[in-house]
Amino acid sequence: MFPGPHDTFLQRGSRRRVYDAYELSENQALWLRIISPTSRAVLAERLPPGYPIESGPEHYEAGHELLVRGLPSVFFPFIEAEVLHPDTNEPHVGNGHESVVINAIGIDPDSGIYLRDKATGKVELVRGEATYLVDPRKQEHVHRRVAAKDWNLWIGVTAPQRKTTTDVVTPWALAITVPVNHAVEISSHQDRRVVVGPASVLLGYEERLTALSLSKGPHKTGRETVQSCFLRVRGGRIKDRFEVVSSDLPSASSSSCGVGGQLRGRAGSLVRGRGSGQAGRRGSA
Repeated sequence: MFPGPHDTFLQRGSRRRVYDAYELSENQALWLRIISPTSRAVLAERLPPGYPIESGPEHYEAGHELLVRGLPSVFFPFIEAEVLHPDTNEPHVGNGHESVVINAIGIDPDSGIYLRDKATGKVELVRGEATYLVDPRKQEHVHRRVAAKDWNLWIGVTAPQRKTTTDVVTPWALAITVPVNHAVEISSHQDRRVVVGPASVLLGYEERLTALSLSKGPHKTGRETVQSCFLRVRGGRIKDRFEVVSSDLPSASSSSCGVGGQLRGRAGSLVRGRGSGQAGRRGSA
């Protein structure tokens, strides 16, 4: 027959009903939920010494949530509250506290994270350099999924070692490095902007780079194209066949020109500009 005179039931996660305390540093926190009505004075006695209780009512009803953080301390569970798991929002039972302790996120100077406001659903970008402790009652750390094709166009161009064949899920904000003499267009649902390198820019959660389809080969017929998000705006050369006729009808032709530079024709005439102006153009460009 079970249980016998010397048998006992073990509580889930405990060692014969012995539970470990929670050791917290200043960059760690616990998410608590009140399950039995209690007063502010009683709560102050239960929490670690010196812990600043958030401003609120003098009496806490069941369901009230609070965050224990900010001080190196040892937290002992008490019957009026339960510890919630930050990922599942479910009560934590037993030992093995590593999964429920909330750790602050260290953000590098050129990095960032995305946070969703649980009340509004809006996702904002938090920039480094900072140590940020996410409040699970109000915020959620959002990971961003990027298709492999987009990742290779945005990241793989300047960092070939990071190219991939599968979708990428990252907990960090996307950092785009714009090379010198290049430009990118960043677009979202509300706005678009152009960034000229050299620059390092963090994308918002809904922002993406505009992909360009550029002709390649000795003659720009459009049959051969290459996709890129980085457009060279200074110091580049374009090789193609041009025929230019000025207003006084002399013509000139060339097989190459510089972006924003000059075009020299066979007849020795000089046409300056960026491909537009008083002179008309004929042929492929």
